[in-house]
Amino acid sequence: METRTITFSWDTSALAPGYYNLTAIATSVPGEIYTIDNEKTLTVKAGRSPILKIEPSISEIQLLNKEFTINVTINNLDEVWHAVGIQFRLCYDDALLEVVDVQEGPS
Repeated sequence: METRTITFSWDTSALAPGYYNLTAIATSVPGEIYTIDNEKTLTVKAGRSPILKIEPSISEIQLLNKEFTINVTINNLDEVWHAVGIQFRLCYDDALLEVVDVQEGPS
């Protein structure tokens, strides 16, 4: 008996986001009796990965009473990812900083 691993690589960036079935079928060899494992199907998720961007990534404000803005954006979030919420934490010393405004951008 001989075992071989064959690796296939392909670019899925042009595919619409979604689930796709990949099927591999090995033909029977002479004298093969057990053929149930000659076919394998795998469901894969294709599509661009979501990108979380925080700008600026580090903010050093050294003046009192100066306002600053931190933008959090998520790109390429498609329904195929089944995201129901995104949670992140902004840590700061509330004795030094006060949240003035939070705005939700377009969906």
